[in-house]
Amino acid sequence: MILDIAKKIIEQGAICDCCLGRQFAKLLHGFSNQQRGRALKLVLCMQAEAQQDNELKDIRKNTCWVCNDLFKDIDSWVEKAIKALSDYEYDNFLVGTKITGLLAENEEILWAENKIMFAEPLK
Repeated sequence: MILDIAKKIIEQGAICDCCLGRQFAKLLHGFSNQQRGRALKLVLCMQAEAQQDNELKDIRKNTCWVCNDLFKDIDSWVEKAIKALSDYEYDNFLVGTKITGLLAENEEILWAENKIMFAEPLK
């Protein structure tokens, strides 16, 4: 079931490891979304190779259609936040985000078309 859903998601267009992993975020606790997405892609690639199926051959190319490669820049956003907070003393903090309508719509399409039940929202 999970591999079937992951394969269907990948077949819909380029998706980054983070976004693929987020669709299964409520499973396999203790792992990051990126780790979950990467693991799914690896298993699907092995399965495709074993079946001599070239459909999934290039699943890591192109811009992610769900987040528009937002997660590629996450380290720079973290550095900006750390720098902005450098004058404050704190033990922890909460980050809020606003995503564009396009990103929210992409995610809703993904969930609806694939009957996603274990997802963590982009927000």
